[in-house]
Amino acid sequence: MLPAEGKIEVNGTVGYVSQNSWVISGTIRDNILFGMEFIPEKYQHVLYVCALDKDIEHMSHGDLTLVGEKGLMLSGGQKARITLARSAYRSSDIYLMDDPLSAVDTNVGRHIFDRCIHDYLGDTTRLLVTHQLQYLDKVDRIIIMKEGSIMDIGTYDELVSKGLEFSVWIGMTESESKEEEIEEEDDLVGSEIEKASCFNQG
Repeated sequence: MLPAEGKIEVNGTVGYVSQNSWVISGTIRDNILFGMEFIPEKYQHVLYVCALDKDIEHMSHGDLTLVGEKGLMLSGGQKARITLARSAYRSSDIYLMDDPLSAVDTNVGRHIFDRCIHDYLGDTTRLLVTHQLQYLDKVDRIIIMKEGSIMDIGTYDELVSKGLEFSVWIGMTESESKEEEIEEEDDLVGSEIEKASCFNQG
């Protein structure tokens, strides 16, 4: 998209993780590598930090399992993690992530934030868009937006010290996250894929 006004300068390569996950017809490995060289050690580490390794262990053909047209054989959480893994594998300088944690459950989300976003991508510039405020005390800077406008910018402690509203948002989000759990079949999808006999003949 072209900027409506002003200019944009980018120093380095950019990786983008869309909120609307997408996959191509092919294997899980095809979707992550996306034409890049296969480096086993790096590849396995990306699977781990993106919480995909356990899912793949439950699949008869591992990461050579076919995902089906438009990822038919994958859960929403798996497609989100494959999209993140694809971007993480490319080793970009800047990462723009549009709420990649929204499609996974609480435990998987915490793993991805700690192991991937915080640790694995720790030497890069990361812009994370999220409604899950439980991670805010771990980030360098917070930008609060409302209806397309920036309302405030600061560290977690700076924003909390400014007044009640931010603290109320945090309290509401923490209580909501305990009450609402996204039901992802992350531990059982292997059996579904096996039932559909969707695998790589090669």
